[in-house]
Amino acid sequence: MELVRIENGSIVVAEDVLEKFHDFQVVKARMEMEEKKLKESLLKAMEENGIKSFENDFVKITYKAPTVRSSVDTQALKEQGLYDSFVKESPVKSSVVITWRD
Repeated sequence: MELVRIENGSIVVAEDVLEKFHDFQVVKARMEMEEKKLKESLLKAMEENGIKSFENDFVKITYKAPTVRSSVDTQALKEQGLYDSFVKESPVKSSVVITWRD
């Protein structure tokens, strides 16, 4: 089955494929919310009880303590005229964004 084809200069995607993909995206969003809730509950329980790791036959969960991240103040570099001297460009692959309308 051809997933995508061009007809008269327009993209045509099989309707059943779009429906399945949409259903998948809906389930994925629900699962991501459940994952977030689970992680929040685990974090709270581990912090409150001083548990650093948990492991069973299915999963290993490790607590990561808060830390401080260092970053470069790009605004300050721009103000001093140094920013352009340190900018590094990297190629980014092309991609497609799909936004569902419900």
